[in-house]
Amino acid sequence: MNRRHMLSLLGGAAGWPLTARAQQSATPVVGFLRSVPPLRLQDLVTPFRQGLREAGFVEGQNVAVEYRYAKDAGASLRALAVEFARYGVRANSILPGWITTPMAERGHANPKMIAKVLPRIPARRWGSPEDFAGIAVYLASDASSYHSGDSIVIDGGYTVF
Repeated sequence: MNRRHMLSLLGGAAGWPLTARAQQSATPVVGFLRSVPPLRLQDLVTPFRQGLREAGFVEGQNVAVEYRYAKDAGASLRALAVEFARYGVRANSILPGWITTPMAERGHANPKMIAKVLPRIPARRWGSPEDFAGIAVYLASDASSYHSGDSIVIDGGYTVF
């Protein structure tokens, strides 16, 4: 065995632990980007986590969630989608409509708001946090591996009416 062959063999053996570690499955990371301050997110975070659990993901165990706030979340999302797509990272957003949450309770009980807004929602009801569970499961799964840069509107048809 010549010296060059020996160095090549040792180099391959020394690099094996790094290669083996790189082949281990990484914990998936889901980003939660919103354009409202983090203190007002809890009403959406709870059903989001519930949807992840229903899909078999438990935050901190087999999935990591990164929560972020951005003033122009739409532009940030598109930039993230372009920048990270080559690494297999997807960037999508869920845009909620009129959702019944403790934060929105007062407004949804106001007769003037009901008369003005509810007739413009084709579904003829306020949304609920549970309306987001299915889309959260899809976006967290491998089924969405080629889906990036999208903003998915969940509003009962309000924006297209």
